[in-house]
Parts: sequence; structure tokens; C-alpha cells
Amino acid sequence: MITIISGLPRSGTSLMMQMLEKGGMDVLTDGKRQADENNQRGYYEYEKVKSLRTDNKWLIDHDGKAVKIIAQLLPYVPTKVEFKVIYMVRPIEEVIRSQRKMIKNLGNQGASLSDADLTKVFSVQTNRVQTWLAMNKVDCLFMFFPEILHNPLEKANEICSFLGTKLNTDLMATVVDKRLWHEKSQL
Repeated sequence: MITIISGLPRSGTSLMMQMLEKGGMDVLTDGKRQADENNQRGYYEYEKVKSLRTDNKWLIDHDGKAVKIIAQLLPYVPTKVEFKVIYMVRPIEEVIRSQRKMIKNLGNQGASLSDADLTKVFSVQTNRVQTWLAMNKVDCLFMFFPEILHNPLEKANEICSFLGTKLNTDLMATVVDKRLWHEKSQL
């Protein structure tokens, strides 16, 4: 079985990959995108994910590993592959602020859409993915980013229970650092 970590960009997918790796799970990453001020502990990306629309056969070769696949590409995962999804959920306003900050830090212009328009775009994308998950009866655990930051050990245990595997939950919890949560909502 493959563990897929998904969600909108800037939703905590890299944190989840770090937690799984620290707990003892093999993670699929190529290290091409280096850590920077926007993701100080790394992005945990795998280049082949970007071509998932046209080539998804490589997934079969990575049983037992975790891989990060952005929400928009989830529908291209072949349903004949055995997988579970941990879907990261973060308040949309935090996602937007975090993305805008990252784009600015990288020296890029970024989207000219307003926050309201970006909220609509992300909501549509999220609804499409949730529909796909339901239609394909995908075994999915939705993890709310702020809850992980407030209760890392509890959430690590929940993850292990969902995956049906034993990972070192104490070590998983040590990865969580609230100081790296820069774009907080008023909850």
C-alpha cells in the first residue's frame, strides 16, 4: 500500500511527510527542491509526481512508501494501485497568505487574483477532489493542520491507526514546531 499525502499547496503536506519519515516510514522524495525560508525543513517533493497525468505507472513500484501529491493531481492516481490518502486541511485564508508570502520571498509576481477569487478557486478544487475521493471510495483521513500543531501526539496516533501500521508516534510528534506556523487564522 502507498500512503499519499495531499492537500492544497501550503496546507501542511511537507509537515506530514516529515512526521511519517521521523516515525519510520520510507518517504518518496528526490530532494531536487531544496529547503528554503518558506519550507525550512524541506518540501519532500518527487519530480515524477508533476507528470502524473501522463505517466502514473511508477506508483506501483513504491509500495510501503509515502509520497506527496498535490490535490489537483489526485484524480490521476490509478485506482488499481492500493493506497490511502492523508488529506491536509488548512484554513483557506492561511493557505492564501502563506502562498502569497512564499511567492514574494521567491521574487515572483504571483497570481493577480484577489483573495476572494483565490478562495473560490481553492474551494472548487477542494470540492472536485472530495467528490473524486467519494466516488472512488478512497480510504482517506482528513487532518486539520491547526489540530496537528496543537495535539501532535494525539494526531500521530490517529495517523498510525488509520494506516494500520506501527510508527514511532513520539518521534512523529517531535517534528511539530508551532514556531514555524507563521500564517495563523483567528480561530
